[in-house]
Amino acid sequence: MKTERYDDVRFFCVLMFVISLIIAGVFMVASQPIAKIVVTIFERSAGEHGSEWAEMTAKIIRSVLVGVIGVAFIQTAIISAAMFTFHIPAAGLFTIIILVLCIAQLPAILAIAPLIGYMYFTADTTSFLIFTIWGIVAGLSDNILKPLLMGRGISVPMPVIIIGSLGGMMYAGIIGLFLGAVVLALWWGVLTIWLGENNEESL
Repeated sequence: MKTERYDDVRFFCVLMFVISLIIAGVFMVASQPIAKIVVTIFERSAGEHGSEWAEMTAKIIRSVLVGVIGVAFIQTAIISAAMFTFHIPAAGLFTIIILVLCIAQLPAILAIAPLIGYMYFTADTTSFLIFTIWGIVAGLSDNILKPLLMGRGISVPMPVIIIGSLGGMMYAGIIGLFLGAVVLALWWGVLTIWLGENNEESL
C-alpha cells in the first residue's frame, strides 16, 4: 500500500515537472506575442502609465530572479565547495538545506554554525580556521551581492522588493516570491504617482 502511494506521488511529481517544462517552452516560443498582450492589458488597465508599469514588472521579476534566486545559488555553491573540500559528512543534504534557507532569505549561518562546531571537534586547527573563515565569508556574502544585483535598473527601492518577496514567499511559496515583489512594487508606483499628482495640484 505504501509502495503504491509512493509510486503515485512520484508519478505526480514527474507529471508536474513535464507540464512545467511544456508551459515554459510555450512561453519562450511565444514570448513576443505574450509580451504585447501583457502590455496591452496594462495600458487598458492603467492608462498612460500602463506600458511603464509593464516594463517595471518585467524588470522586477528579473531583479528578483537574479537578486534572490541567483544569489542563493551563488552563496550555496561557495558554501558547498567548502563542505566538499573538507569532506563534511552529508554535504549534499546540507547543500539542499542551505539553498532552501538562502531562497527563504534566512541566514545561511544557521546551517553553517553546526558544521563549524563539527570541524572544531574533528579537524586540525588549520583546517578548522580555513573552513570557519570560508563559511562565515560565504554566509555573509549575500549582504554584498544583493545590493549589487538586486534593484538595478528599476526605480523601485530595494527594501520594497525584498519585503514584497519575503511576504509573498511566506504566503504562496516560490510563486509568491515573484508575485509579492510585483504587487508591492505596483502599489509603490501607484502611491508615487498619486503623491506626484497631489503635489502638482497643490502648486
